[in-house]
This record gives sequence, structure tokens and C-alpha cells, in this order.
Amino acid sequence: MVPPARVQGRRGTPIAWPHSSVAPHTLPPPHPRAVFAPPASVIACEPLWHLVYRYWFWGWLFADVNTGDLLRRAAAWRHNVQQRVHLPVYMRRWLAALVVTAAVAVAIETMQGARVAAAVFYTGAVLCSVVQVFAGIAWAFLRPR
Repeated sequence: MVPPARVQGRRGTPIAWPHSSVAPHTLPPPHPRAVFAPPASVIACEPLWHLVYRYWFWGWLFADVNTGDLLRRAAAWRHNVQQRVHLPVYMRRWLAALVVTAAVAVAIETMQGARVAAAVFYTGAVLCSVVQVFAGIAWAFLRPR
């Protein structure tokens, strides 16, 4: 067995790697923008509005390609292209919302003749279709080159 390797920690304290046969100086350094999943205890304490936002909007999945040097922007672009696969899921969610709001608007207008109440749901359907178009354009242009 290889003796535990010792390296300096953040504040100069030694860190032991007792269960690793590879010395830590031979391991590649983590990517500076690497995203690590939070522990389950943090996810369980996440507010409901965070979960609702992440369920309906996909902006949190993508990195900003307009900041940093050329290498960071290229890495952000590659990250965004990899995250492209999640957009159809969001498009289906918004399509379901579009169908439901349009169906409710048609039902209100035909059954009760309340055009003002139906207009609220028609407006929601139009907003859902705008989000659909935006997601479709993003999905189409985030192709690997």
C-alpha cells in the first residue's frame, strides 16, 4: 500500500489522501467553472419557487458565452451545445401549457360567451407560443459544429 500523500490545503493545513493509491499532484486539477451537484440536504431545503422556476425556464442550464477570454467563451459554447438536449423537454412543457390555456379559452368563449375572460387565457396561450418559438430557435442554433 502506498503511504498517504500529503498536500497543502487552502489555508496551509496538510490534507491526507489515505484511501487513494494516486498521489494528488498527479490528478488533473478541477475545471475552474466545474459545476458540482449540491448535497441532497441542500436540494431538499430549496424553496418551492426555485423549483417552479427551474421546471419552466431553462436559463439556469446555460453559461454566458460573452464573458471571459476566448478559451472560457469556447468552453461555455461547448457546455451550451451539450445542454441543448434538455430544450425539447421544456418545449413539451410549454406546449402542454399552450394546449391547456387555448382549450380553456375556447371552452369559456363557446360555453359562456365571456370574451373578456377568454381573452385572458388566449393571452396566456400566445405567451406560451412565444416561449415555444424562442426555445425552438435556441435549440436550432445550438448545434454542434
